[in-house]
Amino acid sequence: MTLQTPNLGILDRLPREVRDMVWEYICAPRGDQSNPHTKNNLASLGTCRQVYEELSAKVYDHETFIIRVSPRYQVNSWLCFENSRGAKWHVKGLEDARTRGFANLPYKRLKQVTISIEATQHIPGREDQGQIICLFFKMRDLTEILLEAKKGGLHNIELELLDLGTGKWYEGGWPKTTILLIQDAPSFVPEYDFSIVWLPLYSFASFLPSMKLGQLPCEMREFLMGEITAQEADQETRSDEKAKERSDILYAHFDLALDGEEGETADMLRLHRFSTWYQRGANHGSEYLRELERIWRDRAWEAAWRDGWNENDSIAIEKRCYMFHSLNPLYAKRQRGRSTQRIAGPFDKSPQFSEVLKDCLPAVNLEGVWDRDEWFRCYPAGIKPWKFITEGWRLPLYNEEGRIYRDASDAFADRFGGQASRCLLYLFGDEVE
Repeated sequence: MTLQTPNLGILDRLPREVRDMVWEYICAPRGDQSNPHTKNNLASLGTCRQVYEELSAKVYDHETFIIRVSPRYQVNSWLCFENSRGAKWHVKGLEDARTRGFANLPYKRLKQVTISIEATQHIPGREDQGQIICLFFKMRDLTEILLEAKKGGLHNIELELLDLGTGKWYEGGWPKTTILLIQDAPSFVPEYDFSIVWLPLYSFASFLPSMKLGQLPCEMREFLMGEITAQEADQETRSDEKAKERSDILYAHFDLALDGEEGETADMLRLHRFSTWYQRGANHGSEYLRELERIWRDRAWEAAWRDGWNENDSIAIEKRCYMFHSLNPLYAKRQRGRSTQRIAGPFDKSPQFSEVLKDCLPAVNLEGVWDRDEWFRCYPAGIKPWKFITEGWRLPLYNEEGRIYRDASDAFADRFGGQASRCLLYLFGDEVE
């Protein structure tokens, strides 16, 4: 923020006490500060240095900042930031939080930062295990924000686990274990929901000794305190690096499980994945794909190779890329605009995994702009799971159950049907019967 030469203008005529009343009025909450119709009064911070010094004292000093993490997927609220005055800011994702400066606030001036995490909701007759995946993904993004916020002097964190409505961290006297209902969970993953959401924070080691855990139930507090003390006692298995590896592997597993997971939250997470494929626009490449590449090239995957995880995951990602291109409403607009540039399917000429991960610039709309909201307009209820298995998928692709498919697109449409089939018929009509 560039501050102008000190010049209070007409405010200079007012006593400091009166100016403080003006600053209090400006800082008063005005509802949801993320609402585009709500004027952002804090733009006054950039007026001049003296205004910044006087006003920022009201905004930051002795304030408690609350970061709310919900298991529910809300289109315009991936994370919610709230101050003690009641003002709220909803961010749509990690890149939105960075762009709006939540990683660069003067955290050293805040009294405290509270991370408030809601338990997964239980609705009889409606399975929705995607909520624990949603919490884990959000906590990974939040950890990235906190790591960047460390530069701003972030120093005092409180962890708060909330029971809200039907959402409980304990069921029948035992910690909830949602992950056991998700397909093929890795053996190293802790069972409890609270330990899963804790895992990304564990790599945030420098804050663990001072993190406040006093309000947590006894079993949770003992477990988390045990994790903290074990970090110093057993560096080989409890180091920051090991925790990061465990978090990365769980992320890759949940990302794979999400392909076939049932439920409302899982449907919306699949939509979120595609809508944020290019968070900063196609010209900057896909951060989602870069993150997968980073994880897969890490030495933590050496053992996973022996279990066949990489091979199966690579096949799933190839199909995921194809699904992305098939369902992309922005590409459909290009076709309707008679664009002559054809998007290449990831399965053309049996590409290798490295070729599949190449970003594709024609994925944007005719104006060359990535539009997240277009995905939500096109798929307001999310994207349903894809019914497929990854093992041995390539071999029967062209010859399955006695039928010989003409090409990959033909086999893809016949196998998956539904939304994918309709999109493929439109996008690759000359190839699909």
